[in-house]
Amino acid sequence: MWVKCHTTLLDHRKLRRTASQLRIKEVALRGHLITLWLNVLNHAPDGILDDWSEEDIAHYAQWDGDSHLFVFSLIDTNWLDDDDGTLIIHNWESHSERLRMSKVRKQNK
Repeated sequence: MWVKCHTTLLDHRKLRRTASQLRIKEVALRGHLITLWLNVLNHAPDGILDDWSEEDIAHYAQWDGDSHLFVFSLIDTNWLDDDDGTLIIHNWESHSERLRMSKVRKQNK
């Protein structure tokens, strides 16, 4: 399986803003985001992190710093959506399109 990743991730304003908040380099944040997305694909393929704690999110992103700061920054810069306390990967449907199509094909068989 794979996650769709656009070239805009190289220099997106959200990436710059989040890296600045976390006081890390943009290249490091890209690694944390992609690592998180790949783990979400494996462990929460619908992108809904309803039973994930901040520590879980930090762990699956391989973030070693303050997990609350990490999650807060991802919410603040719209990498994560907070739906009444349930965290959801922002625009997950568009990033996991191939997974969705694979499920549709299996259901149609």
